[in-house]
Amino acid sequence: MSEIDREVVVEQKTPGWLAGVAIAGVLLSLGALGWALGLQNHLNADEASLASANQQNTALSQKLDEPTSVCGRRPRRWARVLA
Repeated sequence: MSEIDREVVVEQKTPGWLAGVAIAGVLLSLGALGWALGLQNHLNADEASLASANQQNTALSQKLDEPTSVCGRRPRRWARVLA
């Protein structure tokens, strides 16, 4: 065999920086997913707190609308404010 008939096979490796960029992308996406889930948990807790506050607000508004004196009239100091 002559040198012309031989084939030289050279394997090319993936550059190290490309593998680093891929790994960094995966880590960033996992971090973003964790952050989004954390924000969702906070949002759910705040929505529950808001619903509770709305219920309490409704109850307090009803208490304010009820007559408070014994004879069924509002006290005079509130008559001007609520009129």
